[in-house]
Amino acid sequence: MKILWLNAGLLLPLDKGGKLRTWHLMRHLARRHDITYVSFGDPSQTAADIKGMREVASDVVTIPRTDPAKGTARFYLDASRYLLEPIPYAVAKYRAAAYRAEVGRLVRTRGFDAVVSDFLPPVVNMPQTLPCPTILFTHNVEAEIWRRHAENAANPVTRFLLREQWKRMLRFERESFERFDLVLCVSDADRHTFDRLYPDSLKAPAHVIKTGVDTEYFAPVAEPGVEDVLQSGPNHPRAAPPVKDQRGGREAVAPNRGARVAVLRAASQSHARDHASRHRRAQPQDAGRVPAEPARLR
Repeated sequence: MKILWLNAGLLLPLDKGGKLRTWHLMRHLARRHDITYVSFGDPSQTAADIKGMREVASDVVTIPRTDPAKGTARFYLDASRYLLEPIPYAVAKYRAAAYRAEVGRLVRTRGFDAVVSDFLPPVVNMPQTLPCPTILFTHNVEAEIWRRHAENAANPVTRFLLREQWKRMLRFERESFERFDLVLCVSDADRHTFDRLYPDSLKAPAHVIKTGVDTEYFAPVAEPGVEDVLQSGPNHPRAAPPVKDQRGGREAVAPNRGARVAVLRAASQSHARDHASRHRRAQPQDAGRVPAEPARLR
C-alpha cells in the first residue's frame, strides 16, 4: 500500500512523546508499505536527521520553514497577525502555499492508497477532497488543552485571548473530524472525549492505538548496592548491557536505572552512620547532650 504521511516537522531527533509514537508506528508500517513523508524542515536540522527519516519512509519531502523563538519580539509580532484569524493560531501558523502545492502534486502523481495527517496542523494544507481514504492521527484532544490553558490563566487579558483560541480550536477540531474517514486516538479517555465533544462529526468510531512501553528497554532491574554505585560503568558486571537507542539504530550504553536511587540511599545511610558515630563519641564527654547538627547538613 502507498501512504502519504503529512506532519508539521521531522520526527528526528526523537525528543518528544508524539515523535516517538509516530516513529514506532511508521517503523512497523514501513516493513510492508511504501510511505512518502512530507513535513516542514527547519534549517537548523542536520542532514543526518533527514537521512535518518528513511528508516521509516521511502521518500522524505521537506518544505523550508523557520519558527521565531518563543518570547522574542518576532514571536509576538508573528502571533499578532492571527488575532482575527478564524482558525486557531496553533494551526494557522503552519498554513503555507508551498506545502499545499507539494501535497497536491504528490496526490496527482503518486496514486496513494491512503493519506494520513499526523496531528491537526497539516489539515490546513490539505485539498478539501482527496481520491483516497483519509486518516487523522490525533495525539491529544487539542481543544481540551486550550480550555485548560484558559481556565488556569491568572491574567484577565491572557485568559480572554486563550478562551478565544480554545473556541477556535473547538470549531476547527470538529470541522476537521468531518473531513476524515477515520480518526485515530491514543487512549480510551480521548475517544470518550471526542464522542462527547463531537458526537455528530465522526464518520466512524474513533480507533484507539494505545501508547505502549518498550518492556525490554524499561525492564525492572535489581537495585544496586553502594559498591555498584562506586564501581558503575560499562564494564562493571552489573552494568546495563548495550542497547539500541529509541529509534532502533545507533548503539548506546543504557543508563544504570537504579544508580540515582542507590546514590541517594547510600548518602542517607552514610549520613546516619556518621551522625550515630559522632553521637557515640560525644557521649563519654557529655552523656546528656546531643551533638549539634553539622553545618554542612543544615
